[in-house]
Amino acid sequence: MSAHRNTPLNLDPINQAALCGLLRSPRTPLAIYRRAQAIQLLAWGTEVGEVARIVGLHRVNVFRFKRRFIQYGVSGLKNAPRQRRSQQTGDTPESTPIQAGPNVAAPEYAATVLIDPA
Repeated sequence: MSAHRNTPLNLDPINQAALCGLLRSPRTPLAIYRRAQAIQLLAWGTEVGEVARIVGLHRVNVFRFKRRFIQYGVSGLKNAPRQRRSQQTGDTPESTPIQAGPNVAAPEYAATVLIDPA
């Protein structure tokens, strides 16, 4: 294992105070709490494998959140907003109701049932 991965993080007082605030607040979501705890343990010089075991994350995720913390600070511990599907307009098979009746033709995408006369 390379030495650069085991070097402790150097926390400035602002990030240290923000991490302590996250760890003390009862309103911190569990995922954010675990990430903040992992960063705190890494700052104390704890090995990544040990941090992963204590916090309950996979080693890869500990490295991921360490990298995000170095790049973005405490805000990097939160999840980025996910992309939403764009709203489609117009009639699609999912949005067009299938109507049944004697004078209504079946849509092209409607399934047809074949009955075997035998």
